[in-house]
Amino acid sequence: MTPATLEATRPYHLQVWHAARPDFLGHQFRAFPSTNFQHVADLQVNASSMLEALRQTYAITQHMERLWEQDPAVTLLYVPNPRSTSAGDVLICEGQVHGIAMIGFEQVR
Repeated sequence: MTPATLEATRPYHLQVWHAARPDFLGHQFRAFPSTNFQHVADLQVNASSMLEALRQTYAITQHMERLWEQDPAVTLLYVPNPRSTSAGDVLICEGQVHGIAMIGFEQVR
């Protein structure tokens, strides 16, 4: 791969907000912010675009091969039993709020 074919990456800072009672249909994030959401983690990823940063954050915050809160990119806030990020939750990237929909992300504001 030549340098011309490599996409430039940069750091993106993200906040992960989990819904208290996720609906898994991805509708409740439209009411964000509210007391129904808890800020559970902050992290930084290197990505070539905001969409890629959102995708990486979603992938990192899944309990797949290990507990996601053990990933060195994650700063876990006090959460007794963190769960995987899912539809209905919210990611904030550079001040833009993105709800996790059934497929993909939906910008809330």
